Amino acid sequence: MSQIHVEAVTIPGEDARDPRFWTATKRNRYAWTITVMMLLHMMLSWADKAVLGLAAMPIMRDLNITPEQFGLVGSGMFLTFGLAQLFAAPIANRLPTRWILLVLCLMWSVAQVPILLFATLPALWLSRLLLGAGEGPLAPVMMHGLFKWFPAKRGALPTSIASAGVTLGTVAFAPVLMWMITTFGWRSAFIAVAVIGVVWSIMWLIIGKEGPYTSRQA
Repeated sequence: MSQIHVEAVTIPGEDARDPRFWTATKRNRYAWTITVMMLLHMMLSWADKAVLGLAAMPIMRDLNITPEQFGLVGSGMFLTFGLAQLFAAPIANRLPTRWILLVLCLMWSVAQVPILLFATLPALWLSRLLLGAGEGPLAPVMMHGLFKWFPAKRGALPTSIASAGVTLGTVAFAPVLMWMITTFGWRSAFIAVAVIGVVWSIMWLIIGKEGPYTSRQA
């Protein structure tokens, strides 16, 4: 009686794109690449938040803003910051982290546009409200995305490294932004953080992927 041998057919293209089918070495290497991208993302988030404070004096002078008005503008970001965090978890559980992080970073860049085009107190207020909405969900979404790339027992180190971007952002961006403000004017600093946000978004669109550890069983 003849026997028929059936061989499994794999699709190389699909396997190459899906981290579940990668070798352990490739998957681990890519996981740390994602960690570095998250670190840069956190550094950029600090620059976007801090640029207003670094340029406070020339902005107040050029736009005739009182200290009380400037303080109200600064606090506006934290209003939408807190509200956006309430919606972060449900959205992150339903949508790929890759696309959420891309949208958040693009929101930061778009948030710089009103003040660059109109340079008024309402435009500054709108800019900070939009920035707060984009910044609020970052930390929980970033951790959620990183945990997909590392087993449960190895998730603490990469999330700690990415979270350090807040401190490293101060070291890396503060001197550069202050130099730009004093040399080219405060608008140049807003343009810079917007452009860097777009560059990161393009890189993330190419590099960003969902990790294979999407459940305890995996």
